[in-house]
This record gives sequence, C-alpha cells and structure tokens, in this order.
Amino acid sequence: MRSQATAAVLSLLSLGCLFAATLSPTWLAQSFESPANVRVHQGFGLFGFSSTVENAPQLTTPFLASTTYVSYGALCATDFAAPNWMYGTLRDYQSKLCDVAWTLTHVLHGLTLALNLVALTFNLRTLHTLEWTAAETIAGLSTMANGFLQLCVLMLWSLQLKPSISDIGLVHAQLVACATWRNWSCWGFGPSFYLAASAVLWTLLTFSAISSGRRHKIRRQRKEAVRRLLDAPQSPVASSYREPRD
Repeated sequence: MRSQATAAVLSLLSLGCLFAATLSPTWLAQSFESPANVRVHQGFGLFGFSSTVENAPQLTTPFLASTTYVSYGALCATDFAAPNWMYGTLRDYQSKLCDVAWTLTHVLHGLTLALNLVALTFNLRTLHTLEWTAAETIAGLSTMANGFLQLCVLMLWSLQLKPSISDIGLVHAQLVACATWRNWSCWGFGPSFYLAASAVLWTLLTFSAISSGRRHKIRRQRKEAVRRLLDAPQSPVASSYREPRD
C-alpha cells in the first residue's frame, strides 16, 4: 500500500502545481525596482496579462506601468479599449495573443488538468484494494497521457508562445532597454512555467510509483494463489494396479 499512497500524494502534488500555474499569470515575467523604491511585477499567463505596482500609483520610467489585469478574452474582443501602457499598439498585441496557437494551448492544458484529476481519483481508489484491479491500469494510462500533454504545453510555450510575446513591440523595447538599467529582471520564464515543469516531474514519479504498486500487487496475488493451491486438500487417486493371477 505504500506505493499506492505515494502515487496518490504525487498525483495530488502534480494537480496542485498545474492549478497554481493556471491561476498565476507569470509564465513569462519581469520585475523592476526604481530608485524611488517603486516595485513593479508583470507577467503573461495562459489566460491574461497582470501588472502590479507597489509604493506608487504607477511607474512612468523606464516604462509605463500600473496595477492592472487584462484577460486575453477581453483583449481579443473587437470593442476592447486599449489601456495607456499599450501606446496604441493594440493590433500588435492582438496579432500575437489571439492566434490559434493559444487556443491549442488552452485545449491541451484543459485536457491535462482533466486527466490529472482522473489519475488522482483512481490512485485514491487503489488505496482501498489489496489486489490488482482496473483502477491501476486507468491510473497509469491517464498519468502517462497527462505527462505527455504537459510536455506538449511546455514545448508550445517555449517554442511558440514565448518568442511570439517577445516579438511584441513594447516587450521587445523593454528587453533592449533592460540592459541599461539596474534592478531590472527582464522578461523571462516565470514561476508559473517552473510550476508546470515541476508538475511533469511529479507525474513521472507518480507513474513510477503506480508501476511499483502494480508489480507488488501482482506478486502478492501470485503468492496467494500458490498458497491456496498448496493448502487445498489433495484428491485421492485411484490405483490401477492389479495383482497378478497365479
């Protein structure tokens, strides 16, 4: 039962990391601290852009920033009113954040969450059985598919979405200006990306624990079958020997 309990805990960790990565808009993030002790934290997530300014209403130098959140659903709408920090580059943002690659990423990420929830459910089910059942098979298959989809999402973000965001005019200008300012952490992989990457690690460990538990249960079933066979009463065998006639 130890392997099953380990698999359930690891599956829960993977699901928690994925939910945190989904809710936190920091897949691509930057931070800046001005000489006036104004701190800015900004990030692009899977579903929106977030900006937080501390110790001031807004930052004006070296870039304009205020506390705001813009969902991609609102940004991609035809009647979206662009905020001041976009400097009239709404079309540039929409061309990069509203294409089919984002839709595909959202679908894959949603499937990942669903499969992770299925895996967790059946991993918990295996805790209540001492014998190998279909629950182990379903947990293993859903965990394997979940890990594959997680890798697809990470690859899409790294190879397609992140470079696409970096090509946005304002983001690219900030990347160039970043080299001349101190206390500025440029746009790079943020905490949410690493949370999603850690979920892949937990998923691999979950699959390993499921396989170990499955082997243990199969060995136990075989030993139990051999024990029952040895303990079963032996049926008498009729002798076919006949004494020779004189």
